[in-house]
Amino acid sequence: MNLDRLFRPKNVVVYGGKWSDFVVEQCLKLGFSGNLWRVHPSREGCFRELSELPDIPDSAFLGINREQTLSVLRDLSHQGLGGAVVFASGFGEMEDGLSLRDELEQIPSDLPFIGPNCYGFINFFDQVALWPDQVVGQVIERGVAIISQSGTISITLMAQRRSLPVGYVISVGNQQRLAAEDLIRYCAQDDRVSVIGLYMEGIKDISNFIDAVEEARQLKKPIALIKAGRSEKGKQVALTHTGAMTGSEELHDALFERLGIARCEDLSTLVETLKLLHCCGPLQSNRVSMMSASGGDVALIADNINGHDLVLEPPSDVVKAKLSPLVGERVLIDNPLDFQTATWFDPPRLRKMFKTMLGAGYSLTSLMLDPPDEIESDTESFDSVIELFLEVAEGFASQAGLLSSLPESLSRRIREKALKAEVVPLQGLPEAIRSMNHASLIGKNWKQGLQTKLLISDDFSSSKKMLTEFQAKSMFRDAGLPVPYGKLISAEEAPMAAESMNYPLVLKASSPELFHKTD
Repeated sequence: MNLDRLFRPKNVVVYGGKWSDFVVEQCLKLGFSGNLWRVHPSREGCFRELSELPDIPDSAFLGINREQTLSVLRDLSHQGLGGAVVFASGFGEMEDGLSLRDELEQIPSDLPFIGPNCYGFINFFDQVALWPDQVVGQVIERGVAIISQSGTISITLMAQRRSLPVGYVISVGNQQRLAAEDLIRYCAQDDRVSVIGLYMEGIKDISNFIDAVEEARQLKKPIALIKAGRSEKGKQVALTHTGAMTGSEELHDALFERLGIARCEDLSTLVETLKLLHCCGPLQSNRVSMMSASGGDVALIADNINGHDLVLEPPSDVVKAKLSPLVGERVLIDNPLDFQTATWFDPPRLRKMFKTMLGAGYSLTSLMLDPPDEIESDTESFDSVIELFLEVAEGFASQAGLLSSLPESLSRRIREKALKAEVVPLQGLPEAIRSMNHASLIGKNWKQGLQTKLLISDDFSSSKKMLTEFQAKSMFRDAGLPVPYGKLISAEEAPMAAESMNYPLVLKASSPELFHKTD
């Protein structure tokens, strides 16, 4: 299914009233250069019906009610439409919409559409927004793709004040035709996309999802996501929101880990992880270094990194020998490095120290500081240190980060300077540490080259039911996985079976009523 006409259209048609006004305004705001047509039965300056359009539309925004949506989408399909945004809700997330959902499913399968119950999409690369709300962002040449089952979460991620360069924002809603996995594949194939971020409430087709993620990995496009539904209340909300069945969180965790996907703890961590992956890609190891002119900062770094798969390995003896005359004999050379204020105010020594740390072989070297407010304070000394670090880092092939303990400490001016120097600006110490951990785990997964295959046995019904331990191990054995040898026998057969098997052995009860060994 070709999605280019949907997401990179030359001709756009917009149906509807007030909500659709935003679509037109935002397309014009972004500088959309194609044809933009309105269809409305009574408004001035609009076409009255489809037959009046001067050409076949590539993409359509349907900001009309669900009954009208079905009729218009059928007509557009017959005319050769390239794709559509179905804005209306009530197609399956509510009981009275089940029949309408079935009717929507009858739309020819070669017509791609996102939704229903979705906000649409924004393409900052090609300056088009089929989006019924304000668009916050700018035209870019390379950036992150955001795919979300929530329109509001999409807006939050788009409007973040963390300088995450966003190229696509795609709201998928109920995922009736195009699901997240289809859009992962599409975005991964776009050379302008650096990394893919997801907000998910459920996976529509697990096998297709695995294949799409594997294709993204082959194309060197890392993925970070938030999967809703860790709590029972979260699962209930997801069901009423988009009709999504969230499923077992333990299984999702295992799946994402196997696939090399970063499952982020919150939106702040998701943004910082996407930003880090955009700037640096997956980290080549879990060995990171950090430095600050504050002992308090260094203590916070050590505490926050505890429990993660990151290693603050001390500098080598060779590196220590280079650092010692730069930071002074009273400074304990370690990682994180507290280089103290004497070096802070000595630019030549500071430059040499930055060069030494950036060349020490860590997968990411970060300078931590929290500049004061630019309006209320004199930031000259901070600016000088930051500019020096960015200047040195720009000349190194190694990855560098500029880190603040509080998210608001790095102003937009500083963030943009850092990005221009290809240094990742990381905002907020806890989420920055988590982002480093996620990026290193993705790097570890990619190096292992693990293949993921969905194992489905023909011996068992596809309906949901609990398997006994013996049944589960039989499935694993049939799939070629190593499992301990065993037999399923009656109690009377146990003594004879034991004689025929090698010792040592164990006896386990097996029954559909026994779900766990504690039963």
